[in-house]
This record gives sequence, C-alpha cells and structure tokens, in this order.
Amino acid sequence: MPRRSQHESVTARKLLLAIAMSAVLLDVEAVETDLGTSRERERVEWLERGEEALASNNVAAAIESFNRAAAMAHSADSELGLVRAYMQGGEYRRALAFGAHTAGAHREETAGMALYAWLLYCGGPGAVAFHMLDERGGHD
Repeated sequence: MPRRSQHESVTARKLLLAIAMSAVLLDVEAVETDLGTSRERERVEWLERGEEALASNNVAAAIESFNRAAAMAHSADSELGLVRAYMQGGEYRRALAFGAHTAGAHREETAGMALYAWLLYCGGPGAVAFHMLDERGGHD
C-alpha cells in the first residue's frame, strides 16, 4: 500500500472524526423526530433493532431491520445503517454503491457524504474523496 502524505493522514483523521460526530448527530435527530405517530415509532424501533444487531455482529438481522425501516420512509438514517451493515458483512462494493446513493440523495445529511468519502478513501481512490470534500468545504 502506498505511503500516504501528511496531508492525507490529517484528512483521514478528520474524516473519522466527521463520521463519529455524524453518528452522534443522527442519534439526536432520531430522538427529536416527531414520535407522535405509531408509524414513526415503529420505524425508530426498526432502526434500534438494526443498531443492536450490528453491535452483536448479526449482519443479516441488521440488514433486515434497516430495510424494514427504509420501507417506511426514505431517510438517511436507515440508508446509512444499511451501508454500515454491508461493510460489516464484507460487501464493500454494495456498501460503496449504496453509499453513493445516500450521499447524493440526502445532501443535507453530512453523515452520508462523510461515510461515502471514507469508503472511497479506504478503497483506494483517496483523491476522489478529497475532491468531494473540497467541493463541500470538508477539509483545508
């Protein structure tokens, strides 16, 4: 593997921080969502089941749970859960393809762009990831 420059190493750390911060923000947004409807409560329950399944390394259950949540509403939280589940299951190409969709379809959600950029960076085309972040003002 080619040695990364100091600039790329600093940017990689920034990407990791952005992903971690985005995950926290997604949790807060899920709590602040209007839980008044039973459908939204059920969707959040599926998201929570997906997170629990990922934590216990049950990828199939996580994918099923995130898919159930995604069927109830087109939103970044369920799609990011699917991307993470695909990665945990070793399906890099599937995660990358779905990550591209999530980053594009939910441009207001920085977690999608951060995760997609990190997937690109890990997969080798770091220059593409840096270019995407430059366009969005993600690093200096």
